Amino acid sequence: MSGAGRSWGVMFIVAVGLWGCASDRTPHPTGAIEAYKAAVEDRDAAEVWGLLDESARMGLDEDGFAAYFEQHYDAIRDQSRRLARRVEVDGALQIEAQVPVAGSVAPVVWVEGGWFLGRESPTRSSQDTPRDTLEALLRALAARDLEGAMTLLSHERRTVYIQEMDALASGLGGSIDNAIVTDGDSAVLPLDNGDRVLLIREDGVWKLQGYEQAED
Repeated sequence: MSGAGRSWGVMFIVAVGLWGCASDRTPHPTGAIEAYKAAVEDRDAAEVWGLLDESARMGLDEDGFAAYFEQHYDAIRDQSRRLARRVEVDGALQIEAQVPVAGSVAPVVWVEGGWFLGRESPTRSSQDTPRDTLEALLRALAARDLEGAMTLLSHERRTVYIQEMDALASGLGGSIDNAIVTDGDSAVLPLDNGDRVLLIREDGVWKLQGYEQAED
């Protein structure tokens, strides 16, 4: 993908889906995270695979995930350690349940000693026909459900997004200490390869706005 204004695609690739994998070995969410960290530290891709739900597997089969795991091992190990550290902090762990409703689920979230109803979102639906998939994509986009939209993409299209994010991570990793140019509520981080990361301040916090490639 060339030229200025390359899209961000799907931003979060290694989003760990541990909450649905409780078993005799991991009866509580903290146990799942501890098991995940231990498996990563042992460099056991098969064990890590078994601790992830479908959303965290990114549409990859076990062999594909094993290759991805090896390629990105350092980043995954750092992430597992951050997760383990975070759950040691009071209030860092958010426990959530889901109530199935016709065509959707309503999350119920534990916050400060009580359960609260969250925003209802569409469930994954049948993809038996092309129209089923297009209707599911429309619902996912309307709900801003990027994870749901990702599952509806072909393996080829998901691979393109992953490669984009890999390239971004590579450029950003080597340029993270570069001087950031700030102009009011906008900021730019120039990368060593000539690309630029764009940020904008909204509601008092900085957010990623876009990514511009250097002109060929």
